[in-house]
Amino acid sequence: MTLVIFAVFFIINWVFIHVLQKQYREVTDKEARLYSIAISEQLHTSELNWVFAEILRKTKFPIIITDKLNQPVNWKNIYRGVIKFEKNRIPETIGYHHLTKRNQDWFKQLIVRLDKKNKPLQLTNKGVIFGYFHYGDISIINVLAWMPFLEFAFLLLFLLFGYYGYQVLRSGERHILWVALAKETAHQMGTPLSSLMGWMELLKSRIMKFPDHEKPMEILNEMDGDISRLTQVSIRFSHIGSLPKLDKQSLNTLVKSTADYFSNRLPQYGKKIELKTDLQKLPDIWINKELLGWVLENLIKNALDSIPHKHGLIKIDTNFKKAENTVYMHVEDNGKGVEKEKWKKIFQTGYSTKKRGWGLGLSLARRIVTIYHSGRIGIVWSEPGKGTKIRIKLPVQPERVKEE
Repeated sequence: MTLVIFAVFFIINWVFIHVLQKQYREVTDKEARLYSIAISEQLHTSELNWVFAEILRKTKFPIIITDKLNQPVNWKNIYRGVIKFEKNRIPETIGYHHLTKRNQDWFKQLIVRLDKKNKPLQLTNKGVIFGYFHYGDISIINVLAWMPFLEFAFLLLFLLFGYYGYQVLRSGERHILWVALAKETAHQMGTPLSSLMGWMELLKSRIMKFPDHEKPMEILNEMDGDISRLTQVSIRFSHIGSLPKLDKQSLNTLVKSTADYFSNRLPQYGKKIELKTDLQKLPDIWINKELLGWVLENLIKNALDSIPHKHGLIKIDTNFKKAENTVYMHVEDNGKGVEKEKWKKIFQTGYSTKKRGWGLGLSLARRIVTIYHSGRIGIVWSEPGKGTKIRIKLPVQPERVKEE
């Protein structure tokens, strides 16, 4: 509907301006004919100088008078530039033969352009042609010619800025929603976690009294690990929306501990999935272990979910490029893969290919990597039915650490 209204407005405006241009051109034509008659009649009288000095001085449109060989003799309102600045004006007091070769050539080109718009008028005396009267349009006609395009450009810019502002507002609203949701989740998880930790300590103290307590203690330790993991999740959620602290530490240590945690729980997925790591020597970098660990867990979980067959492979590798002072981490799987047109969409808030979930995982992963760690995350390779490879680039020293 908006486009239809815009099109109708543009057409009406175009027609109106076209009519206005036609009217101005008719007035200019009549004035030009009167001037040409006045010049023809006063050719051999003393009044000719008066015609040039007084009458033509008041004209608003460009005029060039040439002899019968089409060589310029007199002119008015001739400017080299588009805008009529005095420095661009070619004075009428200078004779044509005193102009530079460049200006003479420009004059000839200008005459051709003027004649294309308005047919030159003949200057005659007793039926003999002694010259020609060349004239152009007044400035307002040239301005009107550009008006529809300028209006179109302004309206287009207005629509683009409006759309951009709308997107920014929507993005801001989504950000506030996710931050509030994350903090509320962290708050809600805090109470039951504290209670579970208390019960765990009570169970441990009572089981230790029995002679055959090794097996129950092993199970309790695994449960304790899961509770620690939930505590970690709660801490991560509480960090969303605030600037987290970065510490200089080993990325390989974080990758290894995360990979070990998942390796012990891979049988629960009911698939034979192998999780391999290839960790090259890296310098310590400035990271937030909790949040970056969350990113890696998200990528591993997505990789596990994307493997439909019983035999799967997930590879995690790290390397360091000294010339860029950047650490690289890749997570690759042999799962379903992603179509190329969706490579960027999967990192958008709310986008999800799963039946369950809110599409927050990869969106938060991108926020953690790009905003908190001054890095980049994205798909570098993916083919449907073959797998996906995601790359994370992390500077050894993020911009925010340099500023601090």
